[in-house]
Amino acid sequence: MKKEESKLQIGHPGYWNGEPARFEVVEITVGDEPEEMKQHFTKQPAFTGKRYLWFVPFIGQKRQAVRVIYKREVFYLDNSDGMGLNKVLNGGSPRHGHKSIYPGPQSVIRPLPSNEWIHYSYEKYQHVEEEVKAAWIARDPTYIDHLQQMEILRKSFTRSTTKH
Repeated sequence: MKKEESKLQIGHPGYWNGEPARFEVVEITVGDEPEEMKQHFTKQPAFTGKRYLWFVPFIGQKRQAVRVIYKREVFYLDNSDGMGLNKVLNGGSPRHGHKSIYPGPQSVIRPLPSNEWIHYSYEKYQHVEEEVKAAWIARDPTYIDHLQQMEILRKSFTRSTTKH
């Protein structure tokens, strides 16, 4: 059995895009996005030079994540509010939100026992959203302008979907 194939056997049964996958709830040290992702986004015509990736203020900090093993790919979902676990347990479809996260190059990835897993609740989600907002404002005060622009955009979507 190849090393890749043995990786597919670890963890617990779950789903990604409605298909069977495996997962583990782990603790990671947050890293920056991989270089290939940075290059992809900076080549896009709409790129303005500033990207507010939710996890940037947390680089170097420990955070709970869900490691997903799907079709020989391994990727990580933030689980600080339980959304990552909720997604893999409930079909893994796009209707269940998630936040991608990346372990740092020196990250020690530690599997967590099930009694330490964070399960989703709206209160936890709100708390994490406020934590992200506060961390970004502390890092870059112009983030407030970004939040205002996103709120205008959100309201425009809400208006257009409620008219139909």
